[in-house]
Amino acid sequence: MLNGKIRNPRNQCGDFRMMGCREKLPVKRFPEINTNNPIAMTPIRIKSILGNSGRTLAASLLLTSLSFAAEKPFSKIVTFGDSLSDTGNAFLYTGGLYPANPPNAAGRISNGALWTEHLAEKLGMELQPEDQYAVAGARTDQDNFNAIFIPPLAGTGLESQVSTYLTDSGADPAALHTIWIGANDIFTTLTFGGEIGLTVYTAIQNTAQSVVTLSSGGARHILVVNLPDLGLTPFGLAQGPQGSAQLSYLTNLYNAGLKQALDSLEKAGIRTIRLDAAGLIREIAADPAAFGLANATDPALVSLNNPDEYLFWDGVHPTTAGHQLVAGRAVRELVAFYSPRKGHGKGPGLVNSLNGLVHASNR
Repeated sequence: MLNGKIRNPRNQCGDFRMMGCREKLPVKRFPEINTNNPIAMTPIRIKSILGNSGRTLAASLLLTSLSFAAEKPFSKIVTFGDSLSDTGNAFLYTGGLYPANPPNAAGRISNGALWTEHLAEKLGMELQPEDQYAVAGARTDQDNFNAIFIPPLAGTGLESQVSTYLTDSGADPAALHTIWIGANDIFTTLTFGGEIGLTVYTAIQNTAQSVVTLSSGGARHILVVNLPDLGLTPFGLAQGPQGSAQLSYLTNLYNAGLKQALDSLEKAGIRTIRLDAAGLIREIAADPAAFGLANATDPALVSLNNPDEYLFWDGVHPTTAGHQLVAGRAVRELVAFYSPRKGHGKGPGLVNSLNGLVHASNR
């Protein structure tokens, strides 16, 4: 295995940490996915990776009233993952070469703020650069899909991100920790070859292990986002009906296994907030207008239309409008997780649901 190498140049330490492969923490064995049966699918050729209810009302009321809260629900937001959460690390590691700016906005692979930035704003918080560990291209292990093309990104996978965070400062029990990862493991195998079933199984185990590592290090609030439906992205749709269906199948395989793993951890006492990105993408694709969008299938980057009306910026990454929708769903899940009323309340009562109950759980 490659030596892990994850760097956070925006941390005050400013050093480049080199870490060998660390020993796995003891973890309850998860129900295994059967990888012995061959997956009934023809390998696809990767063309290009780049190219409302009461609960909804309750979440809206929460956003309106959070600005009046005396306390913030979390001390800070610490992010782990890939380009869906990377607000500038890959850009810094590569000296501003990747992602290209323009057309991307300020080191992000999108046209504006990402979901964690929108989430922080909705919670009355401010995302701090030194708390951001996500790197574009990161896999669930220690490495990065883009490293073969961009060597400075080698060793910046999820495991390395988490290890560096715990080495830098230790886990803050009052912080919200977010993990959104998994697509680049799949893209690596589809691009360079390998057993895709084993890849998905390993990615699930790696993600669950990182949750265990964070929890063992002191993290108490961990939000895990599953994979968006890759078959419904512009990249997925461009593979044709069979290729799109295969990518949706792999999405479902990963998400089902991740749910099993997180359910097992919950029984062992490690609770996680869950965000169903796959379900959200499917809802938007079925009725874009209901979410204020005009297009959920094409990349805004190659059009001359208003990107605020598009779900996707490029082949797989959302526009800032799409990220805004993810952040809104994250707030809803936070309310449901911490409130005994599951988000059914009014005004300041909802603030207490999130602020008061989060702080109470820290005691």
